[in-house]
Amino acid sequence: MEKPQDVVWHEYDNIYQANFKQDDIQIRAQYDQEGTLIQTIRYYGEDSLLPNIVSKLRKKYTGREIFGVTETSSDLGVSFLVTLKDDKNWYVVKSDVYGNLGTDRKVQES
Repeated sequence: MEKPQDVVWHEYDNIYQANFKQDDIQIRAQYDQEGTLIQTIRYYGEDSLLPNIVSKLRKKYTGREIFGVTETSSDLGVSFLVTLKDDKNWYVVKSDVYGNLGTDRKVQES
């Protein structure tokens, strides 16, 4: 694992956020005032998504391409919002680490 690159810190109301890139993954790490990690948000493509989720998405959403992934990790667990696209529309699908796919939302191109 390579060292974080291009680290930029932001201060919000009682939250400190570090934005950086590591292993070609864009990451936002949020900390409280005591320095305890609250959550991480990672942005990446299909290559870094868990294989079981990729498999279930391909089976359920045949003909749609995985465009991007937003992974959120906190004390509540890890969740994924996966953006898919086809020739006409964009779709957002929720998943947990086990590949249980939740509701999807279609977003038409403008």
